[in-house]
Amino acid sequence: MTGAVKELDHEVAPADDVAAIWSVTAAREAAWVRAQVLWRLRDEPELVSGYLAVNERTTELAGRAILLPLP
Repeated sequence: MTGAVKELDHEVAPADDVAAIWSVTAAREAAWVRAQVLWRLRDEPELVSGYLAVNERTTELAGRAILLPLP
């Protein structure tokens, strides 16, 4: 890389590294598994509530991790 492209890469390097790690395919697969679990738990409201709470906290943790500045 040279010129402006090199400068831009240097400026956004942490963000594009995070984006490269994230996979749409993996996210879809995880969403499908979660949907299947919820379907199986549909007759267990207390388990559904707990499962959704854990998923919410995990999502929050991942979101906060993405926002952390990289060295």
